[in-house]
Amino acid sequence: MKEQISLYYREGNSDKEYHVQLVSAGDLFVVNFQYGRRHSTLSEGTKTAVPVPYDQAKKTYDKLVKEKRTKGYTEGENGTPYEGSGNQGQRSTHLPQLLNQISEAVAFQLIEDSDWVMQEKKDGRRLILERKALEIRGSNREGTLIAIPSPLVQAGVTLGADFVMDGEAIGNVFHAFDLLEEAGADLRHLSAVERHARLRSLLQSCKDSIQLVPLFTAADDKREEFHRLRSVRAEGVVFKRACSPYVPGRPNTGGDHLKFKFTAEATCFVCKINAKRSVEIGMEGNDGEPVSVGNVTIPANHEIPNEGDLVKVRYLYAFPQGSLFQPVYLGSREGEGIPGADNIGTLKYKQEDAEDEG
Repeated sequence: MKEQISLYYREGNSDKEYHVQLVSAGDLFVVNFQYGRRHSTLSEGTKTAVPVPYDQAKKTYDKLVKEKRTKGYTEGENGTPYEGSGNQGQRSTHLPQLLNQISEAVAFQLIEDSDWVMQEKKDGRRLILERKALEIRGSNREGTLIAIPSPLVQAGVTLGADFVMDGEAIGNVFHAFDLLEEAGADLRHLSAVERHARLRSLLQSCKDSIQLVPLFTAADDKREEFHRLRSVRAEGVVFKRACSPYVPGRPNTGGDHLKFKFTAEATCFVCKINAKRSVEIGMEGNDGEPVSVGNVTIPANHEIPNEGDLVKVRYLYAFPQGSLFQPVYLGSREGEGIPGADNIGTLKYKQEDAEDEG
């Protein structure tokens, strides 16, 4: 049994969507939801921490829908429904390989090194997409099953074999950069180049909802793509040792999969809600205590987050005291499986300030 609704709100620069599903979880039921700016990757959550009887779930579902309608949301047919299930919030068996950051100097070295290949780092939400016996499931970077856009489900069903892919979701598009399993076979032990070749073959007949992230191997091609991506203000690039296997988790230092970001970003928590669509944000201090890093304006096309929520912020650089210069709010990180805010030790400082600090 499943009941769902998609609601939309548009006024001035605000263009938002909200999806709600009441779905069965065994003999009980859960109420899941997704929300955010239209055509972006949506945040998701649940109104039922544990499955509940139908009458209770239905009451929760109706109350949530009524609240959104009261705020001006209406039904429409031009949005993209998200597909959730009673499995949402449960653990997946697949965990992603996480990357350590490198400096620009190291990035230039790897561009010239034939042992390393390069891909664009997309500015989306990490997602492992799996098909098993025509069931399509998605899990986040923490291995938690989450709702995914219906176009991804439909595209996954059309592929020629079961699979487990790693990639980034941006809106209704999944950007696939690695293939972990195919037709029941584990490919993690194969080289990065071989896995990508199999991914490219699998996606040959795929529609627009699942797109291949190209892999660059020659130094000239890597160099040209690096400068092109920087010029169009892409998020960054990922370097992989060509012969490396896929190893879930993040190494303490280094590793065979590394990232370089053109822009500086931080995961912060909301300290308090200010006036005029502004919030104070904080990060973890070196002593483990929370530290304020300034204020950020919430654009009109984003909902104002709640106090304590984790949010993603882009900034130019940080002052030595820890406050962010020219912060830009990118959205909520609730539902992504992020354990907490970043430590202030990860901030990027203006070069002369960093040198003054020794």
